[in-house]
Amino acid sequence: MEKIRILLADDDKAVRDYLVEGLKRMGYIVQGAVNGKEALEKTVVFKPDLLITDAMMPVMNGFELCRLLRNDAATKDIAILFCTSVPPQELHERGVKADGYIRKPFELEELMSEVQALVKFKTP
Repeated sequence: MEKIRILLADDDKAVRDYLVEGLKRMGYIVQGAVNGKEALEKTVVFKPDLLITDAMMPVMNGFELCRLLRNDAATKDIAILFCTSVPPQELHERGVKADGYIRKPFELEELMSEVQALVKFKTP
């Protein structure tokens, strides 16, 4: 079975590094991105099964990243999990079509549980 590929976009280096390492320890192939623009560029080559993104980032935020991915036939099926301090109703108000949501701050176990549920749901 092929390993699950996860792209993690968060402008906070400490959070990004901690989560990337935690996900790698769980056996996932993981890459990090500092903002939505870098994440969008990495999706072309890395081809993630799951994107974990913050909402508020410089250059391109998670809302715009999600919108661009959902409107592209090549990336529309990537599972998207928002890990953010932005309340879920704001995602809804902005028309964001995410597969999951975790409010910051969160425990690593909570993230891992959500990741496992999403990758089981989105992968054959």
